[in-house]
Amino acid sequence: MGVDLKFFGEFVPGTDSWFSLSLMRSQQTMDPVLADVGGNFKEIKAPMPNDQLYNISLYFQDYFPGNKRAMVNLKGLLSGGLPVTVPNKGWESYARRTRPYRRVDVGFSYQIVGGQDAIMDRPFFQNFKNIWLGVDVFNLFDIANSNSYYWITDVYDQQHAVPNYLTGRQLNLKLSVDF
Repeated sequence: MGVDLKFFGEFVPGTDSWFSLSLMRSQQTMDPVLADVGGNFKEIKAPMPNDQLYNISLYFQDYFPGNKRAMVNLKGLLSGGLPVTVPNKGWESYARRTRPYRRVDVGFSYQIVGGQDAIMDRPFFQNFKNIWLGVDVFNLFDIANSNSYYWITDVYDQQHAVPNYLTGRQLNLKLSVDF
């Protein structure tokens, strides 16, 4: 069960901006277990592997002052951690969640050609509306997010969780062409 809300608009005319909030709960009902000596049964609810609880994201786009060809965008994301269980122990071993997923991306784009440019009258460019060149920095703050764990068993048969980290900061170049 859950709810997903998205507010979309243009804080700056001609640009995209949005804010989204998701609240989610994904559980499974386990077989009833004996709760006490009196013979009463208790229903157990365990989280499903995709039980993320919340997701908050924000996207904002703006032009550089005095230059409608240059744009900047900013995206932020915060999501709740996923449930973790010890391998081969079943749902009873549900012990923790991964740390919340946090990420901030920033991007810069420049319109090479488009609109009323004289170059748009040339035969090669007549089928294009816009051509943008951009650079994005994903995971700007190089946050060490993890989405799962490697499980290591020691000589005493105890298992230890070692985080499996996702990709750190990345640089991305892009070319966008509108027909």
